[in-house]
Amino acid sequence: VVFPYWERDLHKKLFSSPLKRVRRASQNKRNYMTVIELKEKLDNKEDIAVLDVREKDEFEYANIGGTHIPLSEFAQRYQELDPEKNWAVLCHHGMRSAQAVAFLRQQGFKNVQNISGGIEAWSVQVDGKIPRY
Repeated sequence: VVFPYWERDLHKKLFSSPLKRVRRASQNKRNYMTVIELKEKLDNKEDIAVLDVREKDEFEYANIGGTHIPLSEFAQRYQELDPEKNWAVLCHHGMRSAQAVAFLRQQGFKNVQNISGGIEAWSVQVDGKIPRY
């Protein structure tokens, strides 16, 4: 698997040992939610915050709001996030956000879930006004 330059170091840190993979797989609850589930939670004003880890130009082109910390800056900026909040982590298709979720869990965040399908799924299944790319 080839990763863009900004993801290589984070990928090595996240997936460097089999023990980390086992520990991560056994952690508490489901690691993901669908865009439909996220939409329901937001509509019901449930306690959930959206974290978008796409790059700045991607976020500016299409977003659903929330906190924006690009994955390329994530290792330096994740401390800006409240570890007690419930985080729904979003990217384009779900790969970068899965890396961010794994990283946050290693840092002690317990309430983080990856959004399956990312902004692409949101555009297709929830809000067609959000541009696809």
